[in-house]
Amino acid sequence: MKILLIHGLSRTTLSLSSLESYLQERGATTEQFGYLAFAESFDSIVDRLFVHCQAIASSEPYGNVAHSLGGLLIRAALANNSIKLPEHIVMLGNPNQPPRLAPLAWKLLPFRWWTGHCGFNLTNPAFFKGSIPFSSQHHSKLRQARVSAIPKRLSCKNGMLPSKIYF
Repeated sequence: MKILLIHGLSRTTLSLSSLESYLQERGATTEQFGYLAFAESFDSIVDRLFVHCQAIASSEPYGNVAHSLGGLLIRAALANNSIKLPEHIVMLGNPNQPPRLAPLAWKLLPFRWWTGHCGFNLTNPAFFKGSIPFSSQHHSKLRQARVSAIPKRLSCKNGMLPSKIYF
């Protein structure tokens, strides 16, 4: 099974490289999906991610690990009923409501330039209420697909991940 890693806003694929190495050392096949929020709209990133997931799903089972905005992107991509759902999804720090500091940050021109449409979405309560459709059909399919969840408190020794991560 291939594990697709999706980084968060203002990050790059390097931000998940330690996790990628960890998973590869334990035999997982991984791939990273990158985007630049200042250069693409949310919708265009979602469209690329949808195509990418379809390509992986056509050849093998897959799972997703998504950090922050990456979780919103994969939710939006999976909302298309024509996509084969992943076997597992792990969302790390995925916002389910507008972050408290997003409206303040949006007032800063550098933040607006750097985060673009994705940053604006984080300030908009309407975005979280309806623009990421996740139907009950998807919820039941995902339950059947054994969606993984990271516990609220993940104990780490010496900053290292636990010796077992299940996908």
